Amino acid sequence: MLRAWALAAMLLSTAAPAAAQAPPGVVDRFREMDALRHAPDLVRDARHAPQWRASGDELVSWIEVGANAGTFEVISSGTGARRLVIAPDQLAERLARLLGEGAIELSSPRFSLTRDGRAVLLDHEGRTFRLQLDSGALEAADASALETRAFVEGGALSPDGRILASEDGDTIRVTTRAGDPKVIARSSRGEHLAAGRAAVVAGRSTPGCLAGR
Repeated sequence: MLRAWALAAMLLSTAAPAAAQAPPGVVDRFREMDALRHAPDLVRDARHAPQWRASGDELVSWIEVGANAGTFEVISSGTGARRLVIAPDQLAERLARLLGEGAIELSSPRFSLTRDGRAVLLDHEGRTFRLQLDSGALEAADASALETRAFVEGGALSPDGRILASEDGDTIRVTTRAGDPKVIARSSRGEHLAAGRAAVVAGRSTPGCLAGR
């Protein structure tokens, strides 16, 4: 029996160094995974998924549980470092002040990052607010802004933010910053519809595709 234990110990001692060696880059990859191991726990109880900032190296997430529940945080995708945008009690206080109400409670509000990734548009009881991610400043969102309308009404905002396209039955409605709505009528010809959609994405009109109301 002693010989068996001695043999096992010898085998383990000789195998350990070989097992400790890993191909280049693997150790760094595991370190990155370890830094982000908490991410699923942070977002698992939130009804809305985290969103990427325009820079592509940070995520914005709502905290639903824990000591900091009731606010947003910015998570670094490279290091896993977390930063509160604003303290939960401060967010509730500023929102209550804007609403002219007493104490309020936020729970998984619907939200969307602005096109430039600098702020969050969030909904509370049918009203839209804008929260700056760097300063924590909170204000009522401009209801006439196309970005706000896209968040409230739905639709697709063009990459440059100048045109909002929304689908309504058999038509695609296009609205510009100037507030001049136009309608793209659907045709039975797929080529015509494809040309109309391409015009919306490009932010321009083409003859025969755009017609006044």
